[in-house]
Amino acid sequence: MKKRILSLVMAGILTLGVTACGSTANTSQSASAPETSAEASKDNSAESTAPEQNAGGNTLNLLYTSAQQPNEKQYLNDKFFAKFKEDTGIDIKVDFMTAPDAIKLIESEQASNNITYDALFIDTANMGSVIQPGYMEDISDIRGSLPVTFTDMFDKSTKVDGKDYFIPMAYDIYLTIANKKALDYLPAGADAQNLTWEQYADWAVAIAKGSGGGKTMFPASLEKSQLLYPMGGIGLSYGADFPQVNSDAFISGLELIAKMAQGDAFYADQANYTAPTDPLKTEAVWLTFGHMAPVGAAYTASPNKFVIGAAPKGSQGSGSTAGAWCIGVLKGAKNPENAKKIIEFMADPENNYELCSNQGGFMSPIAEVQDKIGSEPSDDIMKAGMLMLETATVAGVPASQYSDWNSVKLVYGDIFNKILADKATPDKAFLDGEQAKIDALKK
Repeated sequence: MKKRILSLVMAGILTLGVTACGSTANTSQSASAPETSAEASKDNSAESTAPEQNAGGNTLNLLYTSAQQPNEKQYLNDKFFAKFKEDTGIDIKVDFMTAPDAIKLIESEQASNNITYDALFIDTANMGSVIQPGYMEDISDIRGSLPVTFTDMFDKSTKVDGKDYFIPMAYDIYLTIANKKALDYLPAGADAQNLTWEQYADWAVAIAKGSGGGKTMFPASLEKSQLLYPMGGIGLSYGADFPQVNSDAFISGLELIAKMAQGDAFYADQANYTAPTDPLKTEAVWLTFGHMAPVGAAYTASPNKFVIGAAPKGSQGSGSTAGAWCIGVLKGAKNPENAKKIIEFMADPENNYELCSNQGGFMSPIAEVQDKIGSEPSDDIMKAGMLMLETATVAGVPASQYSDWNSVKLVYGDIFNKILADKATPDKAFLDGEQAKIDALKK
């Protein structure tokens, strides 16, 4: 039986200035990266067949952009949504696809007034693309009727003019994970669960020197790149804004990346990955700073193999981007009452705990779920994330403020690859030029 732990005072902890999502990632090589969990893997893109249009009835058609790994989809289909059908008698049909593909499909359906989907599950980084054009229903009455307490951490993304268009059901940040084999190379005086970025860099170099090869990594694939999230986290820990690449604070973080490059600390194949799950499982990677869901997927598979800790600290403490996965009702839905029922089902504390814990260890935005957290491996991931929130600087992903967020991502990729090529911190003139590219994309 799970142990009860003290509930965190959510209102006190969750008052951080988060504006949008970042979240989980795909773990296969050469695959599309999710929007810190949002843009899907190659598995998702093949599952975008729209359901037949229905005229209402005992059916619910759901677009789901979160599940990135086959085991997640299997759990959702075989367990979570099967339980919803059993509890409600509603025949639920779920299509898994990337957030960009889902947005394009919604745009097409709304333009033709041929609405086949009832509800959408999507991340805060992408929801502006469906809220702003008016594709979502105001569900303030649904949120107000739910007998649970939601964090207001993501209200700037889910609300417009005081109206709720989405309700958060899971959220995430970045954590440190290390294979216990790496502990032999831990710098003197360092705590693997409470590192500074200087200690992290020294540890990564020591691992490479002692084990015969680089074993730390960043999600370096540039196909729907995820690099800006961990790089942005380093910058936040030194006081940089996000996205910002030319401040002295951000340069402090780049100097440590350069130090790791000089020490040949990076995993040679990191450019093929958008998340560290598979290299952690195979032990090709021993140390990384990664998104909690893919980190959690590796940890829960072999919890005795790893040590989990908060994001490393800079001069301003730990830093991380954060984002939420949320559900909303599409305008013109044929089954709005059934869409309301899936929202009620997901918001039930027991169901919400199962949803979060079975996908690597997301954190729940519902205060009542804290009582469900116990001693399972996925609970360890949740606990690590919640402890980090007490002191961390956390920023959202303001994707909706830029005309092309993918182009913003690629700026970080250019900087990272220049560091790897030169094994040096880029000069200020180069970084000013890269910042100008970001600024030019601001709406």
